[in-house]
Amino acid sequence: MSNNYHRVMWGFVALFFAAVIAVTIYQAVWIEPGKRCEAAHKWWDPDQRVCGTPLYLPAITHRPNKPIAPAGASR
Repeated sequence: MSNNYHRVMWGFVALFFAAVIAVTIYQAVWIEPGKRCEAAHKWWDPDQRVCGTPLYLPAITHRPNKPIAPAGASR
C-alpha cells in the first residue's frame, strides 16, 4: 500500500510541475509578445502573431491633416 501511495504521489507532483512549466512557456511565448507590442503602442495581430507599426496616412499621401467632424454635426 505504501509503495503505491508514493508512486501516485510522485506522479501527481510530476504532473503539477509539468503543468507549471507548460503555463510558463505559454505565457512567455504566446501572451507576452502581444503585451509588449501593445505597450509600445503598436498593433498586435494574434492570427499571424505579428507586431505592426501603425502608419500615419498624411505622411504617406502628403495631404493636410483635416479633423473629421463628429456624426450629426452641421457645417
